[in-house]
Amino acid sequence: MKKLAFILIILGLSNITLAETKAGWDNISINQLSESCTNQLVNSSKQGYYARAKEVGNKNPKPFPEADMRMSFKGMCDCISNKASVTWTFDDFKKNSNTYFAQLIIPATKGGECSPKGIVEKALKKQK
Repeated sequence: MKKLAFILIILGLSNITLAETKAGWDNISINQLSESCTNQLVNSSKQGYYARAKEVGNKNPKPFPEADMRMSFKGMCDCISNKASVTWTFDDFKKNSNTYFAQLIIPATKGGECSPKGIVEKALKKQK
């Protein structure tokens, strides 16, 4: 069963209840982490989008594609949250969340494990 759960996590098809989590994690905390991650990334992207429009003198930018961004970031954040729950205890993650999150997000944005799909993936490829 452990091997199956690991394979499903790698494929991004896992139900988080299959994962063997470290102490302190449960489905609620994993889902809350994913929601928080998604919200923070969407909000930060939205602020950056409008700040960039203002910076270049665009007084009437296209509406921010929030639904598409949310969907794209959600998949990445689900994966990151699952990975965090099987890598660190909940208390350790809380104490070191910025450091640990960076360890997961940076490789994801470079096309590694947990890389985003959809609109965020396209935007990241344009930056290269």
